[in-house]
Amino acid sequence: MCGRVTTFFSYADIEESFDAVASIEEFMGFESDSYAENYNAGPGALLPIVLTEGNKRLIRKGLFGLCPPWAAKPMYLFNARAEGDSNPDNDPNWQGELGIFSKPAFRNAIQSRRCLLPVNGFIEGTTREKLDKPHYVQRTDKQVFALGAIWEPYQGKASFSIITTAPNAMMQQIPHHRMPLIIDKEDYASWLNPQSSKAEVAALIKPYPSEELMFHPIHPAVKNPRNNSKALLEPYRDLFG
Repeated sequence: MCGRVTTFFSYADIEESFDAVASIEEFMGFESDSYAENYNAGPGALLPIVLTEGNKRLIRKGLFGLCPPWAAKPMYLFNARAEGDSNPDNDPNWQGELGIFSKPAFRNAIQSRRCLLPVNGFIEGTTREKLDKPHYVQRTDKQVFALGAIWEPYQGKASFSIITTAPNAMMQQIPHHRMPLIIDKEDYASWLNPQSSKAEVAALIKPYPSEELMFHPIHPAVKNPRNNSKALLEPYRDLFG
């Protein structure tokens, strides 16, 4: 799972990093020209996402938690398993079916409404203790990076879900059984292109190399989504001895 992320960059940072333009127009019910820094963003948060419209790459704003168009009430599906119902044991070496392409809630979005979620990092607990033992994961160079996501319009608003894969070796050290999909900068164009084939998209869905990431334990106060300060992300050793 990946239910908490950090977004404390500027729009200028992601305009440069993603070769995108921050739109000043309202998009699916949300104004997109500004946002608040967020050190503990969970489902229901409004966050900048990058998507394509025609031949333009734009920074818009979306609701963290995808709501399928057919849902009678909001569902807030904040994660979408790449394997769907397959790989129940979260085998890191899984080479089988990617069930996301057939799941009713995700199959249309994965085909034509893919987006990128710029983040400074993400927060993950252990598989057993969850956010009672949280960790902060970021790039080793501490640069902004992109999580692979999909979006759907719902009742006139945009909602999105982060795709998850089996864990890499680093995530297994936490230990956690899943990890968010991370898209390399060189693959942004293919991921965002609605004309990319199923095979081209599937090739991008894989665990990210461990050597590009690092993690450290943080204070369990992050479990409360109302706590939102940069101090939450400082290394916290006491809980782990």
